Amino acid sequence: MQTVIFDLDGTITRKDTYLPFLFDCVRKSGLRASAALLPLYALLNLLGIIENERLKEVFLDKTLSGVRAKNLDGVIDGFIERLLKTGLNK
Repeated sequence: MQTVIFDLDGTITRKDTYLPFLFDCVRKSGLRASAALLPLYALLNLLGIIENERLKEVFLDKTLSGVRAKNLDGVIDGFIERLLKTGLNK
């Protein structure tokens, strides 16, 4: 049985885990050419042109689209291990 937990309001984790997780995935699977546009999307978000939800979709798509889940098993395990050791609220 697998369990997936999403901490949308910060009650479980000390800080946001979305970008750190994606950065770990990129380090393991390699930076994709499509990720080169991410700073532009971040700027569009800061300017209010695109919503935060859309920005997260773009980050997810540009970093993980086409990457096989089995190639990220080690990344996921390492991320969870670090999160459990130092990233949770008491």
